Amino acid sequence: MTDGYIKLWRKVLHGDMLKNHKLFIFWAWCLLKASYKQYKITVGFQEIELLPGQFIFGLKAASRETQLSIQNIRYCLRSLQGTQNLTIKTTNKFSILTIANWDLYQGNGIEINNQNNKQVTNKRQTSNNKQERKESKEEEYKSFVDENDFNTFWDLYPRKDAKIIAKEKYLKVAPDEKTRQQILDAVVYQTQTGKFNIELNEKGKMQYCPLASTWLNQKRFMDDIPAGFFPEDDNAES
Repeated sequence: MTDGYIKLWRKVLHGDMLKNHKLFIFWAWCLLKASYKQYKITVGFQEIELLPGQFIFGLKAASRETQLSIQNIRYCLRSLQGTQNLTIKTTNKFSILTIANWDLYQGNGIEINNQNNKQVTNKRQTSNNKQERKESKEEEYKSFVDENDFNTFWDLYPRKDAKIIAKEKYLKVAPDEKTRQQILDAVVYQTQTGKFNIELNEKGKMQYCPLASTWLNQKRFMDDIPAGFFPEDDNAES
């Protein structure tokens, strides 16, 4: 599947992914790797049928082709899972990565008319992104690495209140890469399994979900994550 081309939407310019170069490289790689049509592929002795937007994923292959480290690949993978840009299904033989809304953004244009309905559904997320961009202009981070790590955490965390306090707490409780990865894993897991109460009150506020600073202070990122929730083994080379 090396022929053809992909669509890259200009709205990427208005988001935060472009600022995170490693994340953008990995995301573009995923788009390029994904199948544009349904076809069958043999992995080992098993025939797999892939749908448009899917491909066989392997950590080592991703690292080799993007020149990103295995740790960075895992970091990007969790981030894109948390923002629901992609999903991944892992077996003991291989992993299948699926690009979300492939038909909408990479299709022949028929379904693009449904984008307005999608925008209504994502109105809250769009509002959060605008607020984050406004706040980021007012802040000066001392370290690009700290800014990059914290922004990834902030993108994933569902409640967007008290960002400056959250950043201060984040830098205190996440002094090393291992802890930062643990925090990101916990946010992705707790988001996908409904651990956060994202219900809005009568004023449209997400007050039932704890503030990010509170969540960090209580060390909720240390809550157990079931084994196998994240793909850790490179079972298949794409």
